[in-house]
Amino acid sequence: MAVASWVIDSSYVLQLDGSGWRQVGTQSTSPRHMWVNTAWRPGSTNKFALTLGINKVQALSTPSSNGFLSYAYTATSYLFASSALWAARASAGGLHIFVGNHVGTMLHWLDTAPRAGCKVYGFRRIRALWSVDPFDGSLVIAGDDGLIARYSDKTQTCIDDNNLATKTHLRALWGSAADALFAVGDAGTILNYDGKAWRAMTSPVSAELRALSGGAGKVYAVGDHGGAGVMLRFDGSSWGTVALPPGTKSLDAVWVNDASGEVYVGGQGTALLLRP
Repeated sequence: MAVASWVIDSSYVLQLDGSGWRQVGTQSTSPRHMWVNTAWRPGSTNKFALTLGINKVQALSTPSSNGFLSYAYTATSYLFASSALWAARASAGGLHIFVGNHVGTMLHWLDTAPRAGCKVYGFRRIRALWSVDPFDGSLVIAGDDGLIARYSDKTQTCIDDNNLATKTHLRALWGSAADALFAVGDAGTILNYDGKAWRAMTSPVSAELRALSGGAGKVYAVGDHGGAGVMLRFDGSSWGTVALPPGTKSLDAVWVNDASGEVYVGGQGTALLLRP
């Protein structure tokens, strides 16, 4: 079964649904980040996507007359310069939505109802969020100066969770389970969480790693090294580099189709497809 693909830029959200690209929803703000649920497939009735822009979280969902509903979550000053977006299903129904910003504020909604959220120590920029789906009450937060923290929905607090001395900026999180989590960032930093503690992994590059995704038994990271694109692959035992076409520029996004093992990569006007 084909999987719908997405592209966002400063003005548009585009979807490739198997027959061609089309603009989705009406964007009144510049979309910077996107989250799409794993159930989004052509023909599915359980489609849901979120975009995060300036002072606005917008939902795109079905059903509606044109296949989508668009509405904005309550905007606050904390949404300005937001830098991270995550969502996960609620066990009893509904959707938990999380947004992190440049001064360490993590906002939280259950559907459209705001919850308390929290602030991380040191007002450090939040760059990545991750939780299991359905949401189990704990959210992992990563960001500048080695920020790794956990948000507890029960206590509505953020607690530092970095047992390492790293102070490099962390830019992306991805995991297949609560005890199988990865974080990447500047200077080729790669970290792994096994359910008990974080540990540094050997990296083959010193690049700025910007995005993470995994599936089909592998994990991929992409980023930038002096303006050139970089791509890494973890095969379960070690990280290695992946050859890219000559002239590939900085890469900002990666997504793995778990069913097929295909890897989609993008950045700086580049779109690449890696087949297993």
